Amino acid sequence: CVRACVCVRARACMRVVALLTLGCSVVPHVTVSGGEVITRTRLTDDADSSTQLSEDLVQFYQYRALKSDTQAQMALGQLYMQGGQGVRRNLQESLHFFTMAHKAGNTNAGGFIGQIYAEGSENVPQDNATALRYFKEAAQENSPLGHYGLGMFYMNGQGVPQDNAKALDHLRKAARQGWPEAQLQLGIFCFKGQRGSPNYAEAMNYFTQASQSGHVLAYYYLARINAEGLQTVRSCPTAVALYKNVAERGKWAKQMMTAYSHYKAKRYDVALMLYIVLAEAGYEVAQSNVAFLLDNGLARLGLSTHSTYQKAILHWARAAGQGATAARVRLGDYHYYGLGTEVDFQNAALHYRLASDQQQNAQAMFNLGFMHENGIGMKQDLHLAKRMYDQAGRTSGDASVPVGLALMKLHAKLYLDWLPWALGAIDVDRLSKVLPDDWDISLMTILAVVLGVVWLLRRATHQHNEQQRLLADAAAAATAAAAAAAEAAEEQGDAQ
Repeated sequence: CVRACVCVRARACMRVVALLTLGCSVVPHVTVSGGEVITRTRLTDDADSSTQLSEDLVQFYQYRALKSDTQAQMALGQLYMQGGQGVRRNLQESLHFFTMAHKAGNTNAGGFIGQIYAEGSENVPQDNATALRYFKEAAQENSPLGHYGLGMFYMNGQGVPQDNAKALDHLRKAARQGWPEAQLQLGIFCFKGQRGSPNYAEAMNYFTQASQSGHVLAYYYLARINAEGLQTVRSCPTAVALYKNVAERGKWAKQMMTAYSHYKAKRYDVALMLYIVLAEAGYEVAQSNVAFLLDNGLARLGLSTHSTYQKAILHWARAAGQGATAARVRLGDYHYYGLGTEVDFQNAALHYRLASDQQQNAQAMFNLGFMHENGIGMKQDLHLAKRMYDQAGRTSGDASVPVGLALMKLHAKLYLDWLPWALGAIDVDRLSKVLPDDWDISLMTILAVVLGVVWLLRRATHQHNEQQRLLADAAAAATAAAAAAAEAAEEQGDAQ
């Protein structure tokens, strides 16, 4: 009962925040273009993971667009229409590139042009007649955006007489082609019962389709259906999760981009403070980023090393609780190495197992294989270790090299267990006392060097053989050319 009451209270709070989100920032700006994109960048060690488009890449697309590349023209049109990824929203620029693509014969470009004129902006005046002309032209080419635009014009009586039958016909044609806005409008139509009594089952189907494209209003209506149990089983946890998804789309989410800008400018303390505020609001990406900054020592706010790790593990745990795979693996690392907490191999194995079983993480599988191999936090089981290594290799191609080295070392252990030695068998524990502590790392290094040398020798042999083949082919071609020339000269002499 207590758990149910907490869920009901959480659902009520999330619904209030979701309504504030819709009322303050989403609804007034929800358009087919979707408004400005808010990018949530997850900080990683890889510098190439930035979601910002470089200036050079944008200029390359502009160059290709000027060379009549319709794909580049459409890409730039949508980029300026949506904004985001380091590019400011500009409908005038968007219209320019869509017009170029439309003149080149792209059928979807007309629908986007119609939508720009239907919405209007400071730079492009709203014009229903022009929008209607482009929508009709695009619909004749079976463009989903053309059908959607006509459907909305007929539904609202915008530039044409209101006609729900024609509106639904065009919206269904757009929805069948996967256009999320059309799916949303059909869902709202069924939800409100504008054809008589509400059809919540059909509405839920349309909202689910639209939500797969990330439409915020679809999440909101799905949350209402699950919260109120409208022709479905009432699910408080599902409703809370969906309301939370809506609440995180509010205008306050722009602080995520501001924090990332400070991070790129190496103002790590400022970025950390902004991410902490967003992390307390429940943003999983912000929680992961706070832990990342603390974990890598980029920002500490005057804390000691141990206190920094304690703060980091707190945010890793919060992010892992929301399904962040990398956070779950890092949480296992903290327990394994005793960072900010006591060393606890069993707890580390628990987190690795959760990441492995629930989220199919290759790193977690590899770590479990290592722990099974060495009997760390669990009973030693070389066969189970091999299974985990194999599974990690199948899950991710990036794990093939470390998995290959680990399997070579594992096979060496298995063979040593079977190899007879005097009156008994060699056991790895006894051998480990004789060999240096890092003998396994040395063995893997030697094997890697041997494999590298073999590969270089085979490559040199292959190149030599290839050169010999090319020389032989050239010699044969020269011989054939000389024979052909001699034959031609002989024929010419006979003719004279």
